Amino acid sequence: MQPPQDDSYKWLFTLVTTRNCQWCEQMRHDFDSDPKLKAWVDTKDYTKSWAHWQVVQIEDQSQAWRWKSFRPTSFPTLIVQPPVNGSWGDPHTIVFAHQGYLKPAELDAAIRKAIQAYATKAFAKRLAWQSPPVVDSAASGGIEQARGAEQGGGWTPPVTPPSPLPPVPLQPGPTYPNYPAMPMQIPPQQPDAGSLLAQLLSSLLGGAATANILLLAILAWQIYREFAKKEGIPLLLDDATAAQLIQILESTRRPQPQSPQSSVAVARQV
Repeated sequence: MQPPQDDSYKWLFTLVTTRNCQWCEQMRHDFDSDPKLKAWVDTKDYTKSWAHWQVVQIEDQSQAWRWKSFRPTSFPTLIVQPPVNGSWGDPHTIVFAHQGYLKPAELDAAIRKAIQAYATKAFAKRLAWQSPPVVDSAASGGIEQARGAEQGGGWTPPVTPPSPLPPVPLQPGPTYPNYPAMPMQIPPQQPDAGSLLAQLLSSLLGGAATANILLLAILAWQIYREFAKKEGIPLLLDDATAAQLIQILESTRRPQPQSPQSSVAVARQV
C-alpha cells in the first residue's frame, strides 16, 4: 500500500501513431524487440526502463491538448522530452522529434545525438538544479541564516557549511543506457599454399641421400624443359611458376643446421 517510487527523473518517449498504419506497428515492434531501442525503453517492465514510454493515437480527442505547439503530420512520429522534475530544463521542451519510420540502428543514433546536443546546452540549468537552495534568514524566522551571513555575523555554525559552488560533474550529460555485450569473432587465418607445400616436402624428403636424389631430379627436369622448348613441346608450367617451384624444392632439400649442443655431443663420441 506504500506510494510508488519516484521516477520523475526519467526522460519521456512518446510514439504518435495513426489508424491503419503499417509503419506505426513496425516501430512499436522495434521498441519491443530490438536490443538498441530496448536499452532506451523497456515496454514490458517500466521499472527497468531508462525512459517513460507512451503511445498516443492522433485521432484520440482526449489527447488533443498535446498538439498546441506541435502537431505531427506524418506517422509514426517519435517525440523525446526531458524529465518532468525539471532536472534538465523545461519538461515541455521537444529535444527530438522525427516524423516517419527509421530503422532501429538509425533511430538509436539520432536519439543519442539529439540528447547529447541538448544536454550540452542545458548543462548550466543542470548545475543550478543540482545545487542546494540558499536559506532565507527572514523566511526561516531567524533560526537559520543565509550562507553569506553565517561567517560575518559572529555566529559559529555547529558544522562547517558546504561550499556554495556545486562540484563539477565529470560528464555534462545524462547517463545513457548500455547496449548488450556482443562477442567479437576473429576469423581464422588461412595458411599460405606455398608454405604448406614446403612443409610437406620437408617432412617427406628428409636425409642427405634423398636430398641428392631430389637435386638430380631438379637438374633432369630443367634439362627436359630446355629440350621441350627447342622441340616445340608444350609445357604444363610457365617459366615463372617453374622457377617458384624449383625455389621451394631447393629450400626443402637444404639440411637444417645443427645446434651447438648436438655438435658437441658428436665431437665427444668421436
